[in-house]
Amino acid sequence: MGLTEFGSDALSRLFVRTVILSSSPVCPGSASEAMEPALPNVLPPELLYKRGQIFTLASEDLHTNLCLLLVCHTAHDWVLPLLYNTISLSSHAQIVSFFVAHDTLQEPHMHRLRLVRNLWLGPQANTSDSSLFYGSNAWPLTIIHRILYSCTNVESLYLINLDQNEWFRLENVIPSSVKRLAMGPVHGPFILRNLNHCPHIESFTSALSFMRDDEVKEIVTYPHMREFRRILQAHPLASVSDILVDQLPCVSASQTLESMRFEICGPQERAFGLLGTITAKIQERHVDARITASRVAEEDWMAYLHHEFLSLKNAYVWQLARS
Repeated sequence: MGLTEFGSDALSRLFVRTVILSSSPVCPGSASEAMEPALPNVLPPELLYKRGQIFTLASEDLHTNLCLLLVCHTAHDWVLPLLYNTISLSSHAQIVSFFVAHDTLQEPHMHRLRLVRNLWLGPQANTSDSSLFYGSNAWPLTIIHRILYSCTNVESLYLINLDQNEWFRLENVIPSSVKRLAMGPVHGPFILRNLNHCPHIESFTSALSFMRDDEVKEIVTYPHMREFRRILQAHPLASVSDILVDQLPCVSASQTLESMRFEICGPQERAFGLLGTITAKIQERHVDARITASRVAEEDWMAYLHHEFLSLKNAYVWQLARS
């Protein structure tokens, strides 16, 4: 039986049992205890050879990963990036706890924060019971500012439910490493030149938000931009404004943009109705062929984006498995 035929739980137990017999580590009781390995490199050669598949299948089990951190230096170096690659902070309490656990003035903690590649800030679904609702004063903006300042290697950043009147407080700290940025709803003015660290953003997603003509033009003509996506939510009062469609001709001015997509979430019947409307308006104006519209299967746009966010880690761990 191949490694990929094992369940992740079974493989995790098998792996932990093997390395415990080899090195007898003590599994940690909390994340704060699971940061430094207790022993040098003592893993059997067979496990070293199969490390990619093993860590891929074990990566979703937090307790197992915390145990593996203490096995030896080699295991610690493998597992720590898995733990920090994708971080989702969906409530005030989670954001504060994450910040408190990572004193950004201490170098070991700074090193861990530099391992973060994908960062989600905000609720994961419209139905979730989160303190971070739109317009909430529970958003700890000073702490978020500090986290963004320290996570200098973030490539994908999702800011969900941030009030449009608060966005300007974070513009100057968006890391230069960011390539993918998603925001909404009603995120307010998005001006690329206002991002002080000048990230080379390749993909921008605007969810349920009005955008001015100058914003759209700057985004589609930005030399690093490859994908511009606007997410719409189908509901009884949803419509496609002429303003939105009248902005589309500027896409033809871009030499680097690969696609501009409208993606529609919501109940099937309503979503297909909205899709038909926007498709007809696009065809009427004979706009650039790079502009498309489609319906997505997920009804909740937040849940749709969060599933996409989680897939970034899946892609990362399977890349490790193949290496």
